[in-house]
Amino acid sequence: MMIVTIQNKPKWLFSQLGQLVIAVGLLSLVFNYAYRYTVDRHINTPTFYVATIVLGLIAFLIIRKDYVFVNRYAFSDAEISVSTLLGVKKTYPTAQYEFVPSLHKAMNLPEKKASLSFYVRDTQTQRNIRNYSWTGFSPDDFQKVSQMYGYRGETDFKQKDFGKR
Repeated sequence: MMIVTIQNKPKWLFSQLGQLVIAVGLLSLVFNYAYRYTVDRHINTPTFYVATIVLGLIAFLIIRKDYVFVNRYAFSDAEISVSTLLGVKKTYPTAQYEFVPSLHKAMNLPEKKASLSFYVRDTQTQRNIRNYSWTGFSPDDFQKVSQMYGYRGETDFKQKDFGKR
């Protein structure tokens, strides 16, 4: 079993808060316009705006409770386990799900190192169930975990498909 914890806490916190702000902002806009077009077109109070932000936060935490503030991953031959600061633990048995590494760029610049994440994929339907960010966690650990599941473990853009063995 390999347990991976946060290595770069400021980078991790910035990433998590950024995702939270964007998601809550978008959800609060949905609640804002849904209320305006169905109930009261002329509402314009600070309480209303705070209420839509709170609703957005609650909705996001309910929908993505196993994704926000992930602080620990555990990988073994039997399961992939994800734990969050909120106390949520999600387990994916490897008999039904597989680890699929993912490289991506945040900007279209020539960069050698990729932003890392991984998908949890259903082995029967080949559908990606969740995507978990690796921001704040060690790239060396990402390589080791990728190798553990049969990938070469590259963290740069030389290898587009990770060349699964």
